[in-house]
Amino acid sequence: MKKNKQKYLFLFIILLFAGLSLLWIFRSANTMQFKKASFELSATKILDDFLQNEEQANSKYIGKTLIIYGLVREIDNKQNIIFLQTNDVFINVSCSMTSKQKIKIDSTIVNHHVRIKGECSGMLIDLNLNNCILIEITD
Repeated sequence: MKKNKQKYLFLFIILLFAGLSLLWIFRSANTMQFKKASFELSATKILDDFLQNEEQANSKYIGKTLIIYGLVREIDNKQNIIFLQTNDVFINVSCSMTSKQKIKIDSTIVNHHVRIKGECSGMLIDLNLNNCILIEITD
């Protein structure tokens, strides 16, 4: 009788661990879809904020979920990145899309306006958003 209880307890723990692992995997894959955006602004506006005062923009935007809208300048299908046009010819807003978004990204959206949700990671050469999802294509 004692061995049966131990067997069932062990099986229960294994199933519980497997269930929680699956829940964590699928939740993290779809997290951005369900996150509420802290800010919604244009690619030009957020870049202006970073260029005017990078320290203040870092504290305001980094780590936050944002919705950015603007004109698609270029797409890198190999790295799954959409580049949004800004007023600066040398700096884009670089949106690294989630792997599930690859189907939605093709060259037909270049020169179209889009809305993209992602997490701001700051500015290096471009202004970077990660874990992005495409919300809307217009035009």
